[in-house]
Order: sequence, then C-alpha cells, then structure tokens
Amino acid sequence: MEKVGIGNIQIIVGFGLSMAKELQKGLEDGKLQFGEIIGFADNLASIPNVVQAVQKAPAEFLDLTAQEQEQLKKFVQDGFDIENNKVELAIEESFYFALSGVRYATTMARIFTKKAA
Repeated sequence: MEKVGIGNIQIIVGFGLSMAKELQKGLEDGKLQFGEIIGFADNLASIPNVVQAVQKAPAEFLDLTAQEQEQLKKFVQDGFDIENNKVELAIEESFYFALSGVRYATTMARIFTKKAA
C-alpha cells in the first residue's frame, strides 16, 4: 500500500495557524485596523493552494498513521504560539481531540472494509 503522507493536511493546518497569528497581531490593541489587513495578503494569496489541499486531504486522513499524527501534533506545537497560554492550550487540545476522532474513524473503516491486520 502506497503511503499518502500529510503534506496537504499541513498546508491546511499551516494556513489556519498563519491566519490566527495575523489576527492576534492585528488585535493586539483590541481592534483590527484597515491597515493591518495587509498582513493577511500572503495568507489570502495562498488560498488556491489551500483549496487544492482540501480536495486531497481526505485521502491523507484515511491513511493517517500514529507516527503521522505525532508529526502533526509537533507541527501544531511548533507553529502555534499565542500569548494567552490557556487559549493556546485549549486550541491545541481541540486539535489533538480531532486527530483522535480521525484515528478512531480510520480504524473502524479499516476493520469494516477488511483492511485490518
């Protein structure tokens, strides 16, 4: 069985992390100013790549291994740092919970499609 990898998932998650960082910077003074929207330009320019990644990501989720899940966790930890540690922890834990759900779903799919060892 050919491994699919996690590149498209990383593109999607990276886009979300980058948008969150820009939003945090823009809201440091409590409000988002029009001039601060320019910081989102790189993110907005990457939307076509994100759309393509979203179309390819389901195959990656279905092929996700425990090792790849750990890589994604590290990717989020390394790329996501906001000043409010409680909020950061809550977001990271939510991401890990979602990965657990994906792992459960893919395990069940493998069992019921007779792909399980």
